[in-house]
Amino acid sequence: MGTNGSAMRRILITGATGFTGRHACRLFAATGWEVIGVSSGRSGGTGEPRGAAPQKTWGSGEALRKSNAGGEALRESGVCGEVHWKSGVCEEDQWKPGVSREDQWKSGVSEGTGEPRGEWREYVPPIVGCDLTEKQAVFELCRELQPDAVLHLAGQNAVDRSWQRPDETLAVNVWSTVHLLEGMRASGRGERGRILVVGSMLTNASLETAAHPYGFSKAVQVAAALNWHNWYGIEALAVEPSNLIGPGGSQGLCGKLARWVAAVEAARPGRDGQENPEGEREASRPSPMGDPIGSNPFVLSSLAEERDYLDVRDAVSAYEALLLRGQAGRLYSLGSGVMRTLGEVKEAFDAAAKVKLAWQIRDQGGPSPQPRDLSDILSLGWRPLIPFTQSIEDALEDERHRLGESNRKG
Repeated sequence: MGTNGSAMRRILITGATGFTGRHACRLFAATGWEVIGVSSGRSGGTGEPRGAAPQKTWGSGEALRKSNAGGEALRESGVCGEVHWKSGVCEEDQWKPGVSREDQWKSGVSEGTGEPRGEWREYVPPIVGCDLTEKQAVFELCRELQPDAVLHLAGQNAVDRSWQRPDETLAVNVWSTVHLLEGMRASGRGERGRILVVGSMLTNASLETAAHPYGFSKAVQVAAALNWHNWYGIEALAVEPSNLIGPGGSQGLCGKLARWVAAVEAARPGRDGQENPEGEREASRPSPMGDPIGSNPFVLSSLAEERDYLDVRDAVSAYEALLLRGQAGRLYSLGSGVMRTLGEVKEAFDAAAKVKLAWQIRDQGGPSPQPRDLSDILSLGWRPLIPFTQSIEDALEDERHRLGESNRKG
């Protein structure tokens, strides 16, 4: 497929039930794509099953059997393939299909992202199950569905797990990518469809000095995409995003902080922004979101370490720009372009919280990464639109909502 920006029709989004995948499904559906989510059955960002039950499956692995069991309630409720909002959102605030997010931002549909603050619309696409580590399953998936584009988000994304299971990490991150590249080539879509492989900035310049198995696997994954273009003419390109934040249950630092703050707020009697009068800490017990509220104060390694934080909704908009206008065979860096210290992250949560937060700051910070050159992605006309503070506020409000829903169900 060429890079002239002509309209595409069908996109497969792997990892569709994960943190980024759910946002990607939402954006691509809103901008006119026919979205088919691909799930391996591995859990999404918060650890619980997400999305509708797969309409069809390829492969025979244990992960796929788990996939078949998840999300039945969503399928029965009829939201599969529909646009689904959380409660209390007015019709006029909805993201208009076919209208670019930039135009909606400028038109003032609502402040910021074109969404009500703290709410985000979740699109639940038709879901198919496929064990991407099974070559034949992936080949059948590509041959039958004939996608115009593939957004490859699926993977094993935990550094700690990669130390424990380096073999699994390589199988999931590397071989699934190779199977998709080969599947598209075998189906005849390789030179007409496009494949965007999403890597990670947690990689080293040299494979020989990779910091951990996860970083090694992501570097090889990206190298595979670029070399399949060089060797076979596959329309593949890759992107390495910075730390993604925002609503939806991220497992990154800001997601963990949002869950911690929401749990601390819920555990304290004073909900009006005042600290518990006695300053007492709650007893240690697991919160419904899986993080211990008794770990108050929250421990930060330092206040000086710097990171680039990008809203996940801005990131998936960049992925669409890359699929439409990016150059095959290229690796793009993606971020906000602003390096923020952990001290700034702390201040943002202090400002957004309804109670006074307790912190423990250590002097054990590691080196900060060098800022990435974003000129290639900016040259495509993409720009980050969502302010850092709004990303934090939206993530926290989303976790409050999740915690409230969990408590009501419990």
